[in-house]
Amino acid sequence: MAGGPCELDSPYGGIFFYGIHTVEMALQGYGYDVETVSAVRTAEGAVATLSLASGMLVNLHLIKPYVFQALVHGEKGSRYQEIDSSDGYDRGFAAMVDGIRSGVRPLSDAQLLMPVRVLAALDEALTTGKSVGI
Repeated sequence: MAGGPCELDSPYGGIFFYGIHTVEMALQGYGYDVETVSAVRTAEGAVATLSLASGMLVNLHLIKPYVFQALVHGEKGSRYQEIDSSDGYDRGFAAMVDGIRSGVRPLSDAQLLMPVRVLAALDEALTTGKSVGI
């Protein structure tokens, strides 16, 4: 599970406004091979499920409180962690500078585009109530 802030009805792009950060975190942690997306509104935002080609299911909790979080279940147990995002912009900028200096891009075109594709599918799934393919 990956969770983070989101305002579905934000005048600044709805789910895209803050939702991008939670989706990026989920993709980096669980993989970019998303095949389908489903989502439902809740009192605090939305809960979504990403189905990955690897067979993994990733739940997203898109909520109003400004806290990033992750919950992972594995063979040796489970772990919940709030994520400190206070240096997120610094780390993102450092990765960009490293990529420019080394000539090696940290993400492919497909990886850069996938968060936007997932958000568009989330928006459609919330509107239609149906699972949406990527």
